[in-house]
Amino acid sequence: MKKMKAVLALILVTALCAALFAACSAKKPAGETGSEAQQNASQQTAVEENNAAEENTAIEENNAAEENSAAEENPAVEENSADEADADPFIGEFAGEDGNTLEIGLTENATHSVRLNIPRLTTFDDGEGNMSDGGLSFLVTDPNGEPLYGMINLDEEDPGQNALILVITDSKWSLLPNDTEFRFVRAIPKSEQTGTAGSRIPLKDNYPEAEKQIIAAVEQYLLDALAGKIDDVEVTVDKIYSAEDEDAIDALKEMELGMNEVAFSVNYKLHPAEGVEDLMQFTAANGEIDEESGWIINKSNIGILRPNPDGEGYIITDFGTGF
Repeated sequence: MKKMKAVLALILVTALCAALFAACSAKKPAGETGSEAQQNASQQTAVEENNAAEENTAIEENNAAEENSAAEENPAVEENSADEADADPFIGEFAGEDGNTLEIGLTENATHSVRLNIPRLTTFDDGEGNMSDGGLSFLVTDPNGEPLYGMINLDEEDPGQNALILVITDSKWSLLPNDTEFRFVRAIPKSEQTGTAGSRIPLKDNYPEAEKQIIAAVEQYLLDALAGKIDDVEVTVDKIYSAEDEDAIDALKEMELGMNEVAFSVNYKLHPAEGVEDLMQFTAANGEIDEESGWIINKSNIGILRPNPDGEGYIITDFGTGF
């Protein structure tokens, strides 16, 4: 009997173990071991990370495309100063009644130079103007040494931007009281101006452009004139002669320089080409040898800048002639 009970107990324990094993197996996917489950989890994580990376890349590419499209629709404008001068309706020569004249140019500081000539009364040739909401405001010095202020605006009745209205706004000079008004008409209509290097603004009225063209033309002139003797040159503009200067210098006055022709003085230095031993030839008129750098420095000269007859750029004439 005892033996029978032991057998029954063994059978019961075996059945219970089998039931527990079956329950554990039901909780785990068929055919998946512990290592396989870990591997699948790792693969799932990798897939999710890869999908996230692809989404981020797509977003970045889309943003870059939108930025490029916006840049193409709104391109940056280079060399704005030349374009602004070209579009400036105030720059030029203007004539009024009774022989009055008004000349407005662009200075090296991007301000406006103003010259007002009123025959039999006076000439203001020291004017400096600045753009404001009200127009082109300017300051000159009256014959008594006092400041005199004025404002220049486009004539609203002239759609071609060829007429200006000048009004004296603050004057202590009795011969030119406040609210005195002048009307000027452009000497050469904008539609007929050829200007410089594609610009409608005459070179004489555009200091920055004149300076740039003088430097380029003088450098080329010297490299051509001293070909084989120098291999480099550096030029700086010392002075660009104004219309008033031209009137005061007989030689220039006789030349009757046009609006796209300017007289100038420059400072420059030369670098002798390799093998050139006679450096004194470069100092015949002026200049000195810089022993440390090898350059010929402190050179200066004057000349005339004129439009190239071939129609491209400018050339130098009368260089070093003393006018």
